[in-house]
Amino acid sequence: MALLAGLTGIVGYGVLQSLSGPRRDASPPQDPVELILLLVMTGCLVVGWVGVTLLQLGWFSPARTLCIALVLAASAASLGWHCYGMWRPAVSASRYTWLLIGTIGLGAALFMHPAEFVLGGGDAGVYVNLGSAWAETGSFTLTEDGLAELSAELRPGLFRAPQEGHVAEAVRLPGFYLMDSERGVVTPQFFPLHPMWMALVNGCAGTALSLYATPIWATLGLACVVAAARTMFGYRVGLLSGVLLVFVPLQIYFARYPTAESLTQALIWFGLYGLARFDDEGGRHWGIVAGLAIGQVFLARIDALPVLIVPFLRAVYCARRAQWRHELWFLVPFLVLFLQAVYQSLVLSWPYTWEIYGSLIRYGLRMLQQYWPLVAVLCAMGLFAFYLAAFRSVHVLSVAGTYWRWVVAFLVVIISVYGYFVWPVTGEMKLSPYWYGDTSIPVTNHLNMVKLGWYMTPLGIWVAVLGVAWMIGTEPWNRIWQMLCIGLSFTVLYVHNIMNNPYHIYAMRRYVPAVVPFLTVGIAYGIVRLWSLRVRWRATGWLAFLCVLTLIPWLCFQGRAIWTLSEYSGLYSQIRAIAHRLDPHAVLLFDDAPPVGVGATVGTPLQYGYGFTSFDLQEADLSAAALENAVADWTSQGRPVYWVVGPEPVLRPPEALSPRPAFGVWLDTTVMERSYFDFPDEKLAYRVPLEFYSLASHGTGDACTLPYHIDIGLLDSLEAASGFYDKELLGVRTVRWTNGDGLVVPACLPSELTSTATVEITLATSRSTTLESSGVQVWVGAETFGGFALGDGFQTVAFSVPVAELKAKGVRIVSDTWVPKEHGVGNDVRSLGVLVDSVTIAESGDDN
Repeated sequence: MALLAGLTGIVGYGVLQSLSGPRRDASPPQDPVELILLLVMTGCLVVGWVGVTLLQLGWFSPARTLCIALVLAASAASLGWHCYGMWRPAVSASRYTWLLIGTIGLGAALFMHPAEFVLGGGDAGVYVNLGSAWAETGSFTLTEDGLAELSAELRPGLFRAPQEGHVAEAVRLPGFYLMDSERGVVTPQFFPLHPMWMALVNGCAGTALSLYATPIWATLGLACVVAAARTMFGYRVGLLSGVLLVFVPLQIYFARYPTAESLTQALIWFGLYGLARFDDEGGRHWGIVAGLAIGQVFLARIDALPVLIVPFLRAVYCARRAQWRHELWFLVPFLVLFLQAVYQSLVLSWPYTWEIYGSLIRYGLRMLQQYWPLVAVLCAMGLFAFYLAAFRSVHVLSVAGTYWRWVVAFLVVIISVYGYFVWPVTGEMKLSPYWYGDTSIPVTNHLNMVKLGWYMTPLGIWVAVLGVAWMIGTEPWNRIWQMLCIGLSFTVLYVHNIMNNPYHIYAMRRYVPAVVPFLTVGIAYGIVRLWSLRVRWRATGWLAFLCVLTLIPWLCFQGRAIWTLSEYSGLYSQIRAIAHRLDPHAVLLFDDAPPVGVGATVGTPLQYGYGFTSFDLQEADLSAAALENAVADWTSQGRPVYWVVGPEPVLRPPEALSPRPAFGVWLDTTVMERSYFDFPDEKLAYRVPLEFYSLASHGTGDACTLPYHIDIGLLDSLEAASGFYDKELLGVRTVRWTNGDGLVVPACLPSELTSTATVEITLATSRSTTLESSGVQVWVGAETFGGFALGDGFQTVAFSVPVAELKAKGVRIVSDTWVPKEHGVGNDVRSLGVLVDSVTIAESGDDN
């Protein structure tokens, strides 16, 4: 990772060698940390553009991307050295330098604990596994050869039908559209820039280290926010913005969570930093890097349209004043990348574009019908602003203190008061259909600003609002309008409608790229301005100090569950262990009831991260005959087939396919709670049992030899016939509770065993101290084989039974029951019998 960072810095220096132009001696000294930021970010912009371009052409590989970027940098450096001589930028360290290093170091220390989100079914896991796939294939579009061989009768049982009105043929797995089953063409859902970086790091250092790409981008984003705020408002606002941003829970959480928000944040704020320096100093390299950064935002996210306001208004300004020559240093690189993003949207990512913007168009039409007067007012204001910019002197907009600027500032405060105090009272929750989860979700957009205050604190929200209003009313407009356009537009957009499944903390990712940094800059600006008034009014200095003294501990308290959270810790190694236990080229058939179950979550990394073939069975549409034919075809090709049973299976492995137990596992890790109505502050255990059964002739081996062990709670779907609750992980044991009458039927006993067998059952009772220990009776058919009194802890009971009865009737474990909640033990309302750990069948007299 250090080598990769160094390479990007070298690329950045080579490119800037030619871009910095002939007037190098006139350039003001730069802070050394900001100079390093400029070099690294410029190198990242060049490497990112090369990587995405190669990916779109189908020629991507980590080595090829880095080699091309280095060649481009070397060529640019040679050209620049030949024309202008060696570029030796002047640097000047100060107290700001060391404080900036401390702020970035603190951020890095908090961010570098990435979530091991390698599961599919969520955006983060799709990004990670897409990076793994692209590191191998090198093409944006994926081709799976085996899909073309599937019969038309079988496909409905293997692929989920798309949402009504969607252009994809089917959903291969969540995040992957099946576009042409005849050729096996699969199109990833998301835009390419972020997963391309995951692929680049994955190809250089592996999946585990690719998870660190997001924390590194978050650290760069933090530095970009500080640099942008310092350029616009001075070093005090810049540093305070950075310190506050480090402690915002959303920044910490999504710095560890492998989605595109941190990358987008770095690109937006580096673009704003470059534009501020471009407007102040006029160096063409600032315009070029700003154009590259703002343009790449559109290759990272599909919802970046508000960012278009900035280049559009700058183009209008240049058209009005006919000053294109200087502005083209920004507009040309931006336009090139924006057109590349349009190509990505309309050609390569067309299904995703249709899904997002088709729904937005429908939503916009509904909004137009409901709020047409407000829309008319906003359109009139927009036309008036365009008139001022295009046909009147732009200096009208740059005069500080004019009344209309305070009118705008007042409107910001009024809208904020409405969003925080009025709308939560007058609005109401609505249930909205959620196709992805095949359910309905509560939509509470009227509470969005209040919930944003959960993470920014209510004090932070209102200091930010007042700081932004103060900024609008007093700061030179030409220094702040670009940040205001992006910050206010994204804030208004997502506070009005979060446009996401609104469970927390996940839903708050929308605010990370622009809104959270914008609000922290507003907080810092308001506090610094208060501090600057202390000479005139001493109380303002104390008020500013009190705000800082209150805000930082409050932010730390709000992030109390996040500071020590390493979400999905250990999951990568658990998935890798499963992959190592599977035979090469295996086909995996996942049986689980939820529309996004283990077939999506576990099947995705095994498919795209490890090269197996995974199918999430659509049980209601599955043709048994077609499946049997497909399994026969796969096995004839030498491909082992596994039936994978999830926590909520719908079908048993078909008897005609001779299922045999292969192995069972539990995925065991920790996640943040998912809450729709409360602040999430609890860490929950994520425990998912998986059973792998070999189908057809594969793996039969000695499966039917004695002793035959049934691990209840791990690999028991074929044997735990009835009377058992769901599997549980109890320390190192895997167990199930009975409901008082549990039936275990051995799935496989040797045919030559004709006399009697010894059955050993390991079980326990776990009851309230007010209850006596449970007694257990064991039945085989209509005959009882005695009663057993259970003491404390697990114990093993043994008895001999006729094999013929055992094969036909199985073993019933009968006990009395109790309800924990009725006896003051937790909230469990189940009627519980005993805990069963295992059943072992051996020949009579066997030493087992």
